Amino acid sequence: MASSDALLPISAREEDPLCPYTRLPMADPNQETHGPRRRRPFKGLLAVSFGLLFIAFYVALIATHDGSRSNDEGSDTETITSRARLAGVSEKRNDGLWKLSGDRNTPAFEWNNSMLSWQRTAFHFQPEQNWMNDPNGPLFYKGWYHFFYQYNPNAAVWGDIVWGHAVSRDLIHWVHLPIAMVADQWYDSNGVWTGSATFLPDGSIVMLYTGSTDKAVQVQNLAYPEDPNDPLLLKWVKFPGNPVLVPPPGILPKDFRDPTTAWKTSEGKWRITIGSKLNKTGISLVYDTIDFKTYEKLDTLLHRVPNTGMWECVDFYPVSKTAGNGLDTSVNGPDVKHIVKASMDDTRFDHYAVGTYFDSNGTWIPDDPTIDVGMTASLRYDYGKFYASKSFYDQNKGRRVLWSWIGESDSEASDVQKGWSSLQGIPRTVVLDTKTGKNLVQWPVEEIKSLRLSSKQFDLEVGPGSVVPVDVGSAAQLDIEAEFEINKESLDKILGNASVVAKAEEFSCEKSGGSTVRGALGPFGFSVLATESLSEQTPVYFYVAKGKDSELKTFFCTDTSRSSVANDVVKPIYGSVVPVLKGEKLTMRILVDHSIVEAFGQGGRTCITSRVYPTTAIYGAAKLFLFNNALDATVTASFTVWQMNSAFIHPYSDEAVRALSPISFRTQKYVNTSLVHRLSPIGYRNYPLPWAVTSIDEIPPNAVRRKIDRNWRGGFSLGVDLGLSRTGIAISKGYTVKPLTVLKSRGQKLETRLLEIAEEEEADEFIIGLPRSSDGKETIQSNKIRSVAGRLAIQAAERGWRVYVFDEHGTTSEASDRMIVMGLSKSERQNRSDAYAAVILLERYFSTQGLGIEIILPKSLELQAKIKNGAPVDPDFNPENLEEYYTF
Repeated sequence: MASSDALLPISAREEDPLCPYTRLPMADPNQETHGPRRRRPFKGLLAVSFGLLFIAFYVALIATHDGSRSNDEGSDTETITSRARLAGVSEKRNDGLWKLSGDRNTPAFEWNNSMLSWQRTAFHFQPEQNWMNDPNGPLFYKGWYHFFYQYNPNAAVWGDIVWGHAVSRDLIHWVHLPIAMVADQWYDSNGVWTGSATFLPDGSIVMLYTGSTDKAVQVQNLAYPEDPNDPLLLKWVKFPGNPVLVPPPGILPKDFRDPTTAWKTSEGKWRITIGSKLNKTGISLVYDTIDFKTYEKLDTLLHRVPNTGMWECVDFYPVSKTAGNGLDTSVNGPDVKHIVKASMDDTRFDHYAVGTYFDSNGTWIPDDPTIDVGMTASLRYDYGKFYASKSFYDQNKGRRVLWSWIGESDSEASDVQKGWSSLQGIPRTVVLDTKTGKNLVQWPVEEIKSLRLSSKQFDLEVGPGSVVPVDVGSAAQLDIEAEFEINKESLDKILGNASVVAKAEEFSCEKSGGSTVRGALGPFGFSVLATESLSEQTPVYFYVAKGKDSELKTFFCTDTSRSSVANDVVKPIYGSVVPVLKGEKLTMRILVDHSIVEAFGQGGRTCITSRVYPTTAIYGAAKLFLFNNALDATVTASFTVWQMNSAFIHPYSDEAVRALSPISFRTQKYVNTSLVHRLSPIGYRNYPLPWAVTSIDEIPPNAVRRKIDRNWRGGFSLGVDLGLSRTGIAISKGYTVKPLTVLKSRGQKLETRLLEIAEEEEADEFIIGLPRSSDGKETIQSNKIRSVAGRLAIQAAERGWRVYVFDEHGTTSEASDRMIVMGLSKSERQNRSDAYAAVILLERYFSTQGLGIEIILPKSLELQAKIKNGAPVDPDFNPENLEEYYTF
């Protein structure tokens, strides 16, 4: 239990007559205040009344004309949206949704559940449901990465903000923990908003966060772990003397938020900065403290930039001028530059600048004032959908890691329909570009490579005006690394031809028409999440143009304008110039994960994140294309494409936490020993059990083997969806899944035929669907399934085959939705639905790394030994050559 004895009380504050807001109570907010009251002037009251009437009219007007909302939608969404605006923060905006359709009265696209289900990502962090926004206080503590985030536990829209919490061993696989902090005090009753963590010299943690008070005033508060010995940091204590900071004179009550991680000054004090504004000038206030309870405001500002508006989520940290590693926030010296980043509330972009920090007076100046923070030409972390980012120093690996909120680009109504909104980008390492010295370089954390499955390499020469399909199967979860080289003859021809007009100064990714507008040297790149006909596609590309100085200038862009035929999504064209040094090839990396595309140009000098919502380029219909739309240039592309596995992201339970913990298993590093659920007779079972149960770490299923060793190339899994009269069969070979057949036999004939199919397909394990209800309880049908599985296990053991049961809830409806999307006829859907349900079962089994699976073994120790030895391995098996298999 963390002691509060060491926490000093807040020093008394004198009333300031210049303070522009109602003074906050320093004691019990429920205590009645006595004294004479001044009568409010009638004119002032009249003005306030008319003002409120106008606001009400304006909100009603917006609601009436927002075509993304149905007429019968409840008023809750309107209330929450208005509350966000009145609170001084920005919730999701739908203002741009109708720019493409040109008519707010156009009916919104009718999304079905299959389309919306596909949008949920497989390896990006997001809550199980509801709204999420800013990352908060990320840190590494006692072997665990902790991630806190702004979360609405009650709806898929902004409001009722608390701190969600999750933990990971590797920044990829996560377990959701209970809510860390809720809005239960007067100083944060309108929201527990963004904050940052600081490690003290003894290794303890303090967390500063913004609270929105019962009067909607933004104040800073202190919290700390209840039990520092708890590696999961499950419980947090709010300092009884909160708030520790209130808006200073001259700062409006809704313009004072998002404290940074503290850093040490040369005098041994702690220093923080907080975002604000003065009129239209964005500013970062500076405070010094010794104990995190009492603060001294510096007379100087860390920085200010006119006409940039409110600065949110300010970040301040050092970067090395010479090394490629990250630095602790307190590091300073001659080989260090400092980054100031601010999230611009007016534009919703994250801008940064490289500069010099002066410890003596707490100020910072940019190296290049023409690209200062928030200016039109200034640098951005990301030129797409990327906001409210927060970095932290990862002392575990000596790196600085960057998180960011990736909002939606669809309508609020769609979010409500699918039940969730927003996700987080893949965490990125961030360092100074030591080659240019002028910009940062961002790159996905190395751990993301652990999700790579099968890969294919390509070396292709693509002529002008060409579009080439890239055969990688389903393209919904990909990691692409590519190099491009423009033919030297093409370059010489352009550079040496005076008649070629210089367009570099005029070109803009956003305003130059996208990937369909052809130039002499571009665009060229990839179209991801594309249909076979290219009616839906999201091109990620380079565009090279000649400048007036006859030098080449390279742009890196993403065009979402054709990403979806739906009319109720925002589909902009993103991008910017990317520095390319002499002798460098053009390089890009693209992470595709369903409705998010993250692109990194030239090793991460320019980054673009996009949210896309295809309607037909989903599931097996999502394709990948390479294109060269240049007029004159031939391009050589050398690239590798990896299929990506799904991350382990699960609700909180002791079993889920242990599943992420390192456990020794032969030579492997991780095993889900806790995934076993001991089989026990259920209430209505009245027959003897012919089998026993052992732990999965002794006999791991293929999904667990694949998790602990991503290079493992064995294992054929037979998925079985047992029904009353029909049984669907699917097979997973390597990393591909396909439906096999539907059996109509029952009893012993069915079991015999299942064994025959397993032998024909060289399977080594059965995954049998176990019926459960929506609340997770087993059904009466489960008893029959277990009986079949038990009999099958005895016969399968003779051949060294394993039998597992796994939750099948919802597979039938998901299969039906998928077949509709695939365009199968009604008769085909009726005949093959059970086989596709088995496909869904196998996909779910592998995507969750077998979480919740149960192994069924015969009692005979001799048969158990056969299973432990395993089925014979096919020496000719090579998953990369399985051309005949199709991933759905």
